[in-house]
Amino acid sequence: MFKAGPSQEDVEKLAHKLGLDPDSIHREFDKRVPEPLPGYQNSERLSYANVVKQQVVHIDTELEQSYLSRAREEYIKCRKQPPGEIKEKFTEQITRVFLHPEQGPFYASRMILQDKGFCLLKLISSYIEALKENLLRLPRDIEAAQESALQKFGEAKSAFISKDRKKDAYIEAKIQEYLMHADRERMEQMIEFYEDLYTLINNDNTRIYQVFTEPLNELNRIFEKNGQILMNGEESVDHKGNRTYYWNVVSVPDMAKMIARMTEDRNAGELIREFTQEPLAKTNQWVKEQEVDIVGSISEFLTEQFGELITKSMEEYLVIQYGHEDSLEKLVEQRIAGRLYEEAKPVFHLTNSSGHFNFPSWGFVSVPVKAPNIFKGIRNFQDNAIANSRFTIKESEVKNRIFWLNTQNGVPLFLYTPLKVYEESYERTILEPEGIGRHLVQTDKVNWTYLPSPIPERSWGDTYVNQRVRSYNAEVRVLFDEALAQGCIREKSADSGAIHRFECVLTKPLDLDRKLSEYAMQLHEARPNLGEIKRCVTELRSLLEKGLETEGVKDIFGGVNEEMAKDNLIRSPEPLRQVREELRKYALIHGKVEELEKVLAAHQDEERLIAQFIEAMYTGTIMRRGALYVYDHGPDEDPWDAFANVMQAGRFLDFEIYTKLRALEPKRHAQLQRKSSERARQLIASEDISGLTAKLQEMAAAYQDAKAALDYDRGDYVNGEEMYRFYKDVAGKVSEMARSLK
Repeated sequence: MFKAGPSQEDVEKLAHKLGLDPDSIHREFDKRVPEPLPGYQNSERLSYANVVKQQVVHIDTELEQSYLSRAREEYIKCRKQPPGEIKEKFTEQITRVFLHPEQGPFYASRMILQDKGFCLLKLISSYIEALKENLLRLPRDIEAAQESALQKFGEAKSAFISKDRKKDAYIEAKIQEYLMHADRERMEQMIEFYEDLYTLINNDNTRIYQVFTEPLNELNRIFEKNGQILMNGEESVDHKGNRTYYWNVVSVPDMAKMIARMTEDRNAGELIREFTQEPLAKTNQWVKEQEVDIVGSISEFLTEQFGELITKSMEEYLVIQYGHEDSLEKLVEQRIAGRLYEEAKPVFHLTNSSGHFNFPSWGFVSVPVKAPNIFKGIRNFQDNAIANSRFTIKESEVKNRIFWLNTQNGVPLFLYTPLKVYEESYERTILEPEGIGRHLVQTDKVNWTYLPSPIPERSWGDTYVNQRVRSYNAEVRVLFDEALAQGCIREKSADSGAIHRFECVLTKPLDLDRKLSEYAMQLHEARPNLGEIKRCVTELRSLLEKGLETEGVKDIFGGVNEEMAKDNLIRSPEPLRQVREELRKYALIHGKVEELEKVLAAHQDEERLIAQFIEAMYTGTIMRRGALYVYDHGPDEDPWDAFANVMQAGRFLDFEIYTKLRALEPKRHAQLQRKSSERARQLIASEDISGLTAKLQEMAAAYQDAKAALDYDRGDYVNGEEMYRFYKDVAGKVSEMARSLK
């Protein structure tokens, strides 16, 4: 099941069964396409006189309207309908493979896609490549067919005898030409059809079949590892050789033969079919991105199929392991319960020098449900134990273990009293080289200078105040709110069932420079690429909204609500460091977005000013009067200072006008904009725009001359680079405006 894969023959057989091989699709596409010019040999309308002699009927038009256009319509319809139909057939066929005992999920997934070997998606890709190659050859064939048809037309036109036969030969040649045109249309649509089908099948594989095989592979690996541990009878020990926290009451190797006998009557093929059918039935939830517990489903299946073996096996296993010498109740009471009680001691004890502290203790024991002898044996141990041990016995649905937990609880409140004295000493010496609390191996990375306070701020009341800790705690609470707003910390859903309600979202390392290098923004050039900058800003904003790629999550311990989560984050240096690091990543992105938006704003303002300058010039809102360029003010408007003096400006007069326009106060900017916009509307609405066209052409020529002069001489001017960029921009914009009016 885990290694099964299809052969080339299996893949091709599936393709033929689905009807997606090129021959079948070709037939499907041509099924409703009409014949070109049927019965043209005996048609009065397509006679020699009409087609060749007088040429009142154009064969190209006839074939285009009666054949090619209809063929194109049918091909488009056919491209849109069959992918869905074939997808339904595919789902039906692949489900059969999925549920087949000898093939199964891995075979189905590899039938769709695999790196090495034959698969359906690779076959579809080969169809696409073959069609593209045929499509590349068609233009030459069409050109040859056109030349042949033209030759046939010449022969028909100069014919003295057999005129109708030569006319028919010409029409037949044109039909062959248009059949090739139709082939091109069909191939293009078939390529799109196969690409759509490829996407549909690949999406299904990504969302369903591949998703199923991943946890199944992992479970197989876990089962193999656990099986080896259990069958080999190994014990688990820690790195110091201490005993484990569990004890295998029953040795699995001793039970292997009995388990084999109990399961050998089960039909393996039917079990596999039932096993794969249950999770596959829930794929609709996967596609809708609803939460599905695949491992839980598999566990439920195993419990259902082998429930009898699991529920009644523990008592039977105990009898097989320890024999029939004593009753099961006595066996549990004397040999199992006593050992579990003794070994389930608390890991550490809180004591003082006088030994007068007494901590409340209690035990909790979980036994399998429907195991009355085990339950009674534990109860007898409780009743007869000399130590008068106190514990609660509960029947559990966990059927393969006895769970025993002993606890000792409680810390007297007065034990916190010395902490106040300790912390005051710590605060006084915190910055001294050998201060209290300094660690022997303290480094820059492992710094014990500012440890979290062990005294909760809520317990201070009016008797204790630590300003440093209060300031630090307030800073962390603000940090928590920022992280919650940004998504670095998030609250779990109400139905998650977790005690800890808040978790830190850890993302993959951020390489912002590499990310920015993907965009050709040309920030250091005189004219940045504004389109790329906008695309980059959009992508960065999307990262801020959707979040960076998640690498993992980490619960905030004890975060049963927001306030408790904040308090526990204050006392957890490592999670706090991770939250700061996550916020730093988003702060870097925020900073870069602001920087790029400033670049956009600066250049967009410049574009707006250049557009205003051009409009003012071609509408005459800024016009020449004598030797001055001035604002064309109305009778009810005050005159402005001149924009430029022809006698003083020199060669680059327009740049000086633009410089003065750019320095106008906002009120005059608005006044100039209103008047030039109104005049521009009147000019454009006029029936005769020849004057406007001539003006724009004149301006374009002047700006182009100035740009050409600066091509080589801009280094001779203080602001030569700025002037060159100005004339390059206005020359291009005005030339484009002039062309659009022609």
